[in-house]
Amino acid sequence: MSEENRHKKYVRYIKDNAEDISAAVNKVYQNQRDNIKAKFLELVAKAATDKKTAHYEWVQESTEPFDHSGSLIRKGPIDTDETVGDFLKEYTGDWIATHESGCGKEWVTYDDVIYWDICGYISKMLTDTVESIVRKHFPSDEITENDFESILDEWHDDIEDLTYVGFTMFAASGIAGFTLTWRIPIKDVISEYGRNNK
Repeated sequence: MSEENRHKKYVRYIKDNAEDISAAVNKVYQNQRDNIKAKFLELVAKAATDKKTAHYEWVQESTEPFDHSGSLIRKGPIDTDETVGDFLKEYTGDWIATHESGCGKEWVTYDDVIYWDICGYISKMLTDTVESIVRKHFPSDEITENDFESILDEWHDDIEDLTYVGFTMFAASGIAGFTLTWRIPIKDVISEYGRNNK
């Protein structure tokens, strides 16, 4: 069988069994909840104790209806009595271009950066689980990592949309909800997960 036909076979199997495969992925996420929580709170502690971290307040400057660029005013250190949920809403001081006409720039929050840091960790659980299921279903096939990399885009979103990634872990705030850490004070996170306490 050609490589192209083998790839089509794997994709068809994944799509035809999407609900069962997604259920297996969700089970992995549930079993790994404590590890996801620890990884997430380590990132929160690292961000909260970074020398550059501060509390900023946003000020609107433009009269254009869709331009929310404005500016940030540094107001001092963050309040470590605030919760994880509140901290995720804090601005980092950095911004990204919206690439939308008339919309200016978008100020980055810790919800953004912590998710960028952890999404690869979470996504790998999904891909590793799906790969394991496919390998077990086709035991006589010599499936390579390249096989899976080649077909990733053809099935990934279909499975992700049916898992906790699609429903809750689409942002750092969603991960806080999944791991039940939303209301934990930042000072407690730093105390338990800060670099000096590992």
